[in-house]
Amino acid sequence: MQISRLYINHKHSIRNLSLYFTANIIQVVIGLLLNPLLSSHLSAEDFALIGYYDSFNLFILPFLSLSLSSYYAKNYFTWDEGKRKEALNSLVLFQGLIGLVSTTLLLVSLKIYFTVQHIAFDFFPFALLSFGKVYLQCIFSFYFMQLRLEKKAKAFFNVNVLYNLLNVVFVLLLVVAIKGAATGRMAGLFIVNLGLGIYAFRKQVGKATINFSITKDALRFCWPLMLSALLTYFFSGFDTLLLERVDDMYSLGLYSVAVKIASYFLLFSTSIDSTFEPDFYRHISNNNRKGLLKVILTTNVLKIAPVLVFLVAAELVMGILTNYRYVDATGFARIMVFASITRSISFTLSMTIVACGYSRLSLVEKLSGSVLVVIMYVLLIDRYGFTGAAWGQVLSYAIMSIISLGFLAWLYWNKKIFQPVHKPSL
Repeated sequence: MQISRLYINHKHSIRNLSLYFTANIIQVVIGLLLNPLLSSHLSAEDFALIGYYDSFNLFILPFLSLSLSSYYAKNYFTWDEGKRKEALNSLVLFQGLIGLVSTTLLLVSLKIYFTVQHIAFDFFPFALLSFGKVYLQCIFSFYFMQLRLEKKAKAFFNVNVLYNLLNVVFVLLLVVAIKGAATGRMAGLFIVNLGLGIYAFRKQVGKATINFSITKDALRFCWPLMLSALLTYFFSGFDTLLLERVDDMYSLGLYSVAVKIASYFLLFSTSIDSTFEPDFYRHISNNNRKGLLKVILTTNVLKIAPVLVFLVAAELVMGILTNYRYVDATGFARIMVFASITRSISFTLSMTIVACGYSRLSLVEKLSGSVLVVIMYVLLIDRYGFTGAAWGQVLSYAIMSIISLGFLAWLYWNKKIFQPVHKPSL
C-alpha cells in the first residue's frame, strides 16, 4: 500500500524520469548496435582520424557554447516565466552568433597548427565537419537542457529518439552503402546535427533581439566556467594530441576504438546525470543537503553496475562490438571504463561547487588539477605509451575528484554552502 501510494503521489515525476532515462538508454543501445557495423566498414586508420578530431571537442566547446546553459540552469528556478523566455532567447541567439566567429577563428588556428607541426591527417574536409558538428551540438544541447528543466519529458524523448534514428540512417547510407569511410561517418554526423541544430534554434529563438543586460550578467558568471571547461581538455583529449606524435597510426586506431567503446559507458553515465539533473539543481537551490546527497549516491551507484559487467566479459563484448576486427583494443578499453566512474564523481563534485555560486572557485579548482594532469600525461605516455595514456584518463579525474572534494569540504567547514542565510563572496 505504501508503494502504491508513493507511486500515485509521484506518478508524474516517475513518468518523466522513465522517459528521460529510456531516451538516453535508446541512444546507448543504438550506438552499441551500430558499432559492429562501423567496425566492419572503417579501418584502424579511419578510427584514428575520427578519434583525433574528436579529441578537440572539449577544447573548442567552451569557445562555442560560452557555458551559457549553466547560467540559465542555475537561475531557472528563481526566474518567472517572462524572464525565462527572454533569457533563453537572448542567450541562445548570443551563443549562436559568437559561436560562428569562434568556429572560424579556431579553424584558422588549427590550419596553422597542422602546417607548422606537419600533422599526418588531412585538414579538409574533416576539420570543417568536426568543428561544425560541435557548433551545432551546442545549440540543441541547450534545447535538451531547457526541455529537462521544463519537465517536458515527452518532447525530450521524441527529439532524442529522432536524432538517433537519423544517425542510423546516415551510417547505412554514407558508410555502408556509399562506403564513404571516415568522410561518410563524419559527414553523416554533421548533417544530423545540422537538422537538429536548426530545429532547436527555431524553438528557442522567437525574435532577433538580445537583452545585453542578461548576456552581460551571464558572461560575468560564465567566464570562469568557460576557462574551467577549456582546462577539461587536458583531462580528456590532450592524450590523443600527444599520442599522434608517437607516429603509430594502427595503435592509435586501436586506442580510438577503445575510447569509443568506453564512451558508451560515459554516455550511460551522462544519461543518469541528465535524468536527475533538475533534482540536482533544485536541491542546490533549496539548500537540501540530504536530497542532494541522495541524488549523488543514487546516480553513482547506478553507473558502477555496467562497468563491473564489462570487466568480467571484456573480450567477448569487444569481439561482438567490433565484429572481432579490433579485439586487440580490449586491454585499453578495460582500463578506460574506470574513467567513466572517476569522471562521473569528478563532474558531480565540480558541478556542486558551480551550482552553489562559486564559479571562480571552480576555475581555481580546474587550474590546480590541470597542471598536475599535464605533468602526469607527459610522464605516463613517455614511459608507458598508449597503456600509460589509458591509465591517465582514469587517474586524471581521480586527481580532480580529490581536489574538488577538498574545496567542497573547505566551503562547508567555513559555512559558505548549505547555510540558510548566505550570499557567495567568491
